[in-house]
Amino acid sequence: MVRFVVKEKQKEEQNAKPNEKRIVLNREQTISLYQAKEKELNQILNKLRELDSLSLEMAQAENALKDIEKMKDDDTNILVNIGAGILIDSMVLNKKSAKITLPGGVMIDKDISKILKDIDQRKHEIEGLRKKLIEEYNKTINLLKAVSSAFEKLNPSSQKKSSPSSRTV
Repeated sequence: MVRFVVKEKQKEEQNAKPNEKRIVLNREQTISLYQAKEKELNQILNKLRELDSLSLEMAQAENALKDIEKMKDDDTNILVNIGAGILIDSMVLNKKSAKITLPGGVMIDKDISKILKDIDQRKHEIEGLRKKLIEEYNKTINLLKAVSSAFEKLNPSSQKKSSPSSRTV
């Protein structure tokens, strides 16, 4: 556990527990740390949103490929969503493989079952990244709470000013 102590209140915090790590900051350092951690928190949230978007895109591709695999031999017509709520009628000519793009704009044919395995592996990787980001998010939130608590002890009047007043809307 980390205990933040703002310099002006350092004397009150002399009785820190032995297993605590203490960091002594002045007022400006405390504000700077808080702002930096807020920015870090926003970056983590943006990364989580990107992972959610990627997960959704992969799930849609996975569902489409599974539907194509299940198609009967004489069934070739599908609707393809090209975005913005626009669908076009299309024909599936090959139900065994699909084209995928690689970095650099290279396009190759790959067996649908192998693509589905790749998607499954990527989903596991994304879930691992998501768990790490959530841990990082929770650590950052706890650090922000500790910094905020130390700052409020220094300046108790700021707590009253910053707390939202109750309003009926």
